[in-house]
Amino acid sequence: VTQTRYVTTGGSYLSQSELTATFGLSQATSITRLTVHWPDGSQGEFPNLAAGAIHTIQQGRGVTRAEPLRLRP
Repeated sequence: VTQTRYVTTGGSYLSQSELTATFGLSQATSITRLTVHWPDGSQGEFPNLAAGAIHTIQQGRGVTRAEPLRLRP
């Protein structure tokens, strides 16, 4: 399954667009490959990311943080 999300910066006066791309993975335990296309035309590929986590990815640095998703009771 391939899923696509676009993240855009900016917004309007006193507001901000959501900068998190969220993907529904159903019963999957990992993401086979995440490809990020950066605004400057470069791209990064990140294989085998764990499901159920928040991954922080920075251009030129890769995955800089991965923390488990906390579900509220």
